[in-house]
Amino acid sequence: MAVYIPAAGEEIPPSSPVSSIFSSGTSNDQPLVNINTANTDELQTLNGIGPSKASAIVSYREENGLFQTVEDLGQVSGIGDKSLEKIKAQITVQ
Repeated sequence: MAVYIPAAGEEIPPSSPVSSIFSSGTSNDQPLVNINTANTDELQTLNGIGPSKASAIVSYREENGLFQTVEDLGQVSGIGDKSLEKIKAQITVQ
């Protein structure tokens, strides 16, 4: 078995064997949520993110600037390693 993790923003060619995994193997076929532009309602569509965590994410972003990596979300109060692992596959930074 091989695990391929595309770089942020990398597009996978449709002919690639990996593309079939991403198109059919996701747990939900929803688009990724950009944590740099999402409002509180959009953030609440993520697993385990309620109104207070969504507000904390927006407040952190307003006070500290845009997130550079998905892992930077762990710096937000209330977002621990377990929360981050739950939503990591659902979010992006652009």
